Amino acid sequence: MSVDNHYHLSSLKLVYNWPIVLQVLFFLITHDFYIYWFHRWQHHSKLLWRTHEAHHSNQEVDWLAGTRSHSIEILINQTIEFAPIILLGANPIIVPIKALIDAVWGMYIHSNINVKSGKLQYIINGPEMHQWHHADQREVFYSNYGTKFAIWDWLFGTAYLPNKKPLRFGLYYKYPKDYFLQHIFAFKKVDEDKLLENKTFRAYYELRPRIMKFLRLVKKEDAVEPEHPVVKQPSPSLAEDLN
Repeated sequence: MSVDNHYHLSSLKLVYNWPIVLQVLFFLITHDFYIYWFHRWQHHSKLLWRTHEAHHSNQEVDWLAGTRSHSIEILINQTIEFAPIILLGANPIIVPIKALIDAVWGMYIHSNINVKSGKLQYIINGPEMHQWHHADQREVFYSNYGTKFAIWDWLFGTAYLPNKKPLRFGLYYKYPKDYFLQHIFAFKKVDEDKLLENKTFRAYYELRPRIMKFLRLVKKEDAVEPEHPVVKQPSPSLAEDLN
């Protein structure tokens, strides 16, 4: 890493000589432990919640729901996750391995598949618990903070796992649908419906759906092929020559 080469942040090399598998497990467990507490703090802090609520605004939770986050929250979370890997001098290969595991696991816990982990759910986190974390029900708002390991929720009394699935997801209050408005909302509450009364804002607001609709139509037209291929007939002069 160029930054590391310049500032020698990983000069400690405390874990560099550990086996790769052990390094991966070490950072998976330690990161999940302190991210549990940070995630819990986000739900209890009015300031931190302002950058975390975008992640909870999905009204349909599926395997892509984990990608919706405020850019400031992404910056904070990525720093919290990868800074220890660099500072403790881990093998550079740990970064892409850890990033891949995080991406796949994030898709898994947000997916809407009907998984039954059984007793494994007391240790490994899955959709059964994390779906409830995104439920639009105030009684479960302060529960199921674990990402990869559910054991933290069971140990610290924040686990919630009924024998059913949530009926609805998202926030219990109005939240902007527009990506840029969501970023503004973290600093100043705005009423999206009132803004839509402005013609200029409405034109901007409807621009992306119109572009997407146009692209779908173009793609559909390109995909349509004639049912019967057109056979090119020989010119009269050529037909006469052949005779």
